Amino acid sequence: MSVPPLPSFAPVPRGFSWSATRHGAFTDCPRAYFYGYYLAKGRADGADLERARLAARLAALTSLPMWVGSRVHDAIEGLLREALGGGPAEVEPAIERMVARMRRDYAASRDGDQLVADDPRSVARFAEHEYPHLAARDEDWRTRVGEAQEMVRAFAAQGYLDAARALPREAQASVERLEKFALDGVDVWVKIDFAWRDGQGLVHIVDWKTGKQERGENPLQMLVYAGYARKVWKAEPERLRVREVYLRQPDPERPCTITAETIGAAEEAIRASIGAMLAKVSDRALHRACEADFELAASARPCRGCFFRAICPAPRDAGGP
Repeated sequence: MSVPPLPSFAPVPRGFSWSATRHGAFTDCPRAYFYGYYLAKGRADGADLERARLAARLAALTSLPMWVGSRVHDAIEGLLREALGGGPAEVEPAIERMVARMRRDYAASRDGDQLVADDPRSVARFAEHEYPHLAARDEDWRTRVGEAQEMVRAFAAQGYLDAARALPREAQASVERLEKFALDGVDVWVKIDFAWRDGQGLVHIVDWKTGKQERGENPLQMLVYAGYARKVWKAEPERLRVREVYLRQPDPERPCTITAETIGAAEEAIRASIGAMLAKVSDRALHRACEADFELAASARPCRGCFFRAICPAPRDAGGP
């Protein structure tokens, strides 16, 4: 399938790029997207410095589910790197290190260390500590830490560490490496959890999921990974094995259908997403935008847990107007 480029969006503003995360933020709420990608980064027209600084701090917040996912991914990454390097990759010590780090994160957030940090991204701060209406009970924190431990054990039971150990040193493997490819002059960023080429020349791409399964077949993120592998690794669709692994599910693997057609459809979706984002950029030469051009979410659903409630002029409670 041949998809024409979008010349109406050339030249692309300097500093603009696309990722599945950015697309998700824009889709959930264009106003929150503006706060995170424009106000927080000093690209908002008419914004005062203090509000921009507050936006940058709020953009660095995390939430209980996000935090669990991040720490589980970190633990898995460490185990895979050790296994690929020929080390023992022992699971229980890795879990102990993860739990110790989670305890440090919690203490730093509870004590408000981020509020005085030079770089708010360097210190953990939970939305549950930032906003009283999101406050979590002690048992909720303990439950989440327990879930994180079980998900690392579930990962270990899937056999991926054995697969990593079996790869020869010269084999191509990628673990949590931030990469990009160009689509119509726009950088498209990917960060694949684990990928490797096996002895039959098949390229495996795996993405760990720490939440409940909510997405349908062939989510855009996974098709973007396949498009990257095709473009950069020269792996044709029939040689790709792409799957999500839901670590909280008894039957965790969710394979994706990878064909030239599904990859082409993903590229069309990326182009449409880029077009919608750039249509709201008022000054493409300087890559600046106006808050008024970014509407609120169509429903109040994203508002309750939104990190930017403190600066949004119209935060809404779930179930409200």
